[in-house]
Amino acid sequence: MPDQSFTVDHLFPLNALWDAMGGYQPPAASFDPWGNWRNVYRIYQLIGLSFQQGLLTIGRVAKGGARAGRFVLQVTQEKVCPGNHRQHLDAELTCANDPLATPLAWRFRSEMRDREGRTLAETVLEKAGRFRDGQFELTAGERRRTLRLPGACAMSWGLFDAVQRWPHRPEPAAFTLLDEFDQPKPGHSLAWRDAKEYELGGEDVDPSRRGVREGRGRQVRKVINERKNTIPTRLHAFQHLGPGTLPMVYYTDDAGRLLFAVNGLVGLLLDPAASTAETAMATGDAAANSDAATTAGTER
Repeated sequence: MPDQSFTVDHLFPLNALWDAMGGYQPPAASFDPWGNWRNVYRIYQLIGLSFQQGLLTIGRVAKGGARAGRFVLQVTQEKVCPGNHRQHLDAELTCANDPLATPLAWRFRSEMRDREGRTLAETVLEKAGRFRDGQFELTAGERRRTLRLPGACAMSWGLFDAVQRWPHRPEPAAFTLLDEFDQPKPGHSLAWRDAKEYELGGEDVDPSRRGVREGRGRQVRKVINERKNTIPTRLHAFQHLGPGTLPMVYYTDDAGRLLFAVNGLVGLLLDPAASTAETAMATGDAAANSDAATTAGTER
């Protein structure tokens, strides 16, 4: 398991999203991480010139109440790519209502679309899987295989839910990451790291300095512009470490709502105006008819 005493603040600090956070208003509405919610994130590229690259929407539908055994995650992502093409992803996961949101069943489709929105057929990728009889049954196109994983496992999308329910204790949890829906990567860990007060939103004291970079060659650095009228907000940092992926730092508010995530290449920023939350009972029955839920098989 990776050494969680190592922190990645110096590599992937929250101020990597500084330009995007001008005027940001942290959500004030109540939030139940165990209930039904829909979080919409703006995706920012952090390499070179920072810009908004796309949108990520993750919705949680609790089945049979907040503390029932399963829930469904519905994921949609769209990112702008070179040539004005767009990468579109749709996924649905049925997860156990446990600390790591253990995947029980899923289906996934990814495709590239041209500037008119037409699908490029040669780019379509579809995967599916379910846990049954002590093993994962995986499908990718015409390929089928089985996979046994010792111990706990999780998916990256499931961690977006898990950190919102995670206890604020420093003990790390070890697991195997099922990356890209079917690639096992053992030796991963997730842990709450700390809670600090951050100054969010506000206005640039000198707007002309926004986006300015100083230095030459490898010594170029982005100037962190001073802001006024910021909003003091306590954030809890969670750290995901493990081989084969970039470390990720997740930042939640006191209610558990995931506001930001940073991994060095991209940063995610919650759009409060586009996100919603409600109690777990309102739409719990709707998940019972989802395709992923009906193929879930035996719970782990």
